[in-house]
Amino acid sequence: MHRLAAMQPKASKSELAGMLPDNSPELKDAAWKLYGHHHNDLAAVDNLNVEARQSFQDMIMLLNPEAQNAFRPRPT
Repeated sequence: MHRLAAMQPKASKSELAGMLPDNSPELKDAAWKLYGHHHNDLAAVDNLNVEARQSFQDMIMLLNPEAQNAFRPRPT
């Protein structure tokens, strides 16, 4: 979603398809519709997500490193 929201307005369909994780026609169609009709909404949601992540990092920064790591996702 971040990459889709960060794309410049008026990107081409091929630019958008090039950033998708797979080549499924359904995903291409859904991404194109979402980008074309809701790009401003995507950007707003992405900004909120970035702000939430930063606020969370700021909150746990006061904890010791072990406690901070307990709040971070573990690699799979």
